[in-house]
Amino acid sequence: DSTPIIETLSRHVGEQAWREVTLLTIGYLGIRQQLPKIAGEVVEALVNTKPGPQGEAVVLAGDAVLDTWPGGVPLQSKDRVTDALVETMQDASIRPELRRHAGLLLGRLGWRPGDLDRFVEVPAGEYQAGVRKEAREIPYMYFVARYPVTNIQYARFVKEDGYQTREYWSDAGWEWRTGKYDSRTLQDVERDWLEHRPLPKRNVPYYWHNIELSNPIVPVVGVCWFEAEAYCKWLSKKIVAVPEGHEIRLPRDDEWERAARGADGREYPWGEGFDKSAANTWDSESTGSGLGGTTAVCTFPQGISPDGAWDMSGNAWEWTRTWYDDDRKYRIVRGGSWIGYQWFARASFCNWSIPLMFNDDLGFRIVIAPKET
Repeated sequence: DSTPIIETLSRHVGEQAWREVTLLTIGYLGIRQQLPKIAGEVVEALVNTKPGPQGEAVVLAGDAVLDTWPGGVPLQSKDRVTDALVETMQDASIRPELRRHAGLLLGRLGWRPGDLDRFVEVPAGEYQAGVRKEAREIPYMYFVARYPVTNIQYARFVKEDGYQTREYWSDAGWEWRTGKYDSRTLQDVERDWLEHRPLPKRNVPYYWHNIELSNPIVPVVGVCWFEAEAYCKWLSKKIVAVPEGHEIRLPRDDEWERAARGADGREYPWGEGFDKSAANTWDSESTGSGLGGTTAVCTFPQGISPDGAWDMSGNAWEWTRTWYDDDRKYRIVRGGSWIGYQWFARASFCNWSIPLMFNDDLGFRIVIAPKET
């Protein structure tokens, strides 16, 4: 009978000293005692009754399932906990760090958003651009990825020898990939980024083996501009349904801004004024801290753009194809990040990076749009 165990553990949800006791108890039942049904009853009771501070019981049950899977709890119990983790991850009333933890657990438990590879349509026409909200026009309809590119999507490119296949890379990109770029006449800042990523570390994203930053459903980060460009070329070869005269590529700066803020020129994808339950940024005004890393791309339904794109504010900066300067040394990046203040996450804010940069808060999103030379 699991009832006494459930009652005892439920009384102490949220107490740090009992966290390890709970995980060990569930693991002992499911694995050592080979009583997965009893262990499953315990984790299901935690997510059904949700004792303790809001969100704590569900995340605790998720940790327990991850510790004991496979075999420690029945599949139906895992599924029940997974459903509860999705609700917790997306619930605006739950502490942001618990929402992040729920998303990371989901990624490691094998859950994926069903619309991960989808695009949303951005109609042609006028929109309000920049801080002054000046009227601009994009005369064509295009499609923007619903989410930034995640690690599980980028892993397909890695597994299919994307880093070894010359046809996916531009001339400059292939020089970077093979080390010839290093012999160019370079500025000190460029040399510095090259030296911090020697040739043996240019065959996967820089943070590919970091357990949190490489979670399957968070944005891929630690990719320079050339890697993002090569991924687009690879994906163009994989998807046959790209309309005639269109291609998969990085968005132009204006395409990115229009997709993020809609036609009405809103300050953030969700509207005016910052909403800390809608994005993963460094929360400068309240706690003076952030969440300590990237979040699952489907964490913030509160932050969806008017056209249906997620995560365009915060989490990871996103490369665009547009040059920032006339000398063509810097590419525009957009959207803010988990270590950027709210100010940077505004849809109008324009930042820049040298193409060689590979920060732990720098990723990208793709579009299907008219071909550009």
